[in-house]
Amino acid sequence: GTSDGSYVPPLLPGASGAADRLVPVVLDVKGIGASRYVTELTLANLGAAPLALELVYTATAQFGGGSGTVPLTLAAGEQRVVASAIDFLRAGGLAIPGGGANAAGSLLVKAPSGTAPADLFAGARTYTGSTVREGTFGVFYPGLTLAEAANGTAWVHGLQQNDAMRSNLAFVNCGDAGPVTLRVTFFGAAGQALADSEEWTLAP
Repeated sequence: GTSDGSYVPPLLPGASGAADRLVPVVLDVKGIGASRYVTELTLANLGAAPLALELVYTATAQFGGGSGTVPLTLAAGEQRVVASAIDFLRAGGLAIPGGGANAAGSLLVKAPSGTAPADLFAGARTYTGSTVREGTFGVFYPGLTLAEAANGTAWVHGLQQNDAMRSNLAFVNCGDAGPVTLRVTFFGAAGQALADSEEWTLAP
């Protein structure tokens, strides 16, 4: 009904480093009218033994508190789809505001030390229901390991804003190097730097 489609990247073997994966944002926030945006979380254990995970939620400053950790164990070979990440974390004991309040934050999926990166998958789909037809509109994004995160200049292509659409851009500090200061510069279609670059300092 909505022709909604999300690109789900493959999990490639052979990666090195820690298996922990950072999902940049999980949320439950009000949209236009009666709509809400909700994040569905997908976790998979591709290993031959159970994985005792820790889901570490860090709330954004503008959407209340509730930061904390919820344990979750995946059986060998298990894939689990959590319909609402925020509801799951709240049910796990985190003091995330309820009653229709907006909630959003990053989610670090921590694996036991020594877990191979190829044994753990974490990804999220944030979506909203259509108000004109049956179905949903959403976007899928994977959780990244520290080795996959940027440690210098990073380019994001294809951003646009017009009468029909607007790109949203999110930044998360993985926390391995303390606070980081980001300078964001926008470039036009011809490659020219645009005015009014922005700068933020992000805590871990």
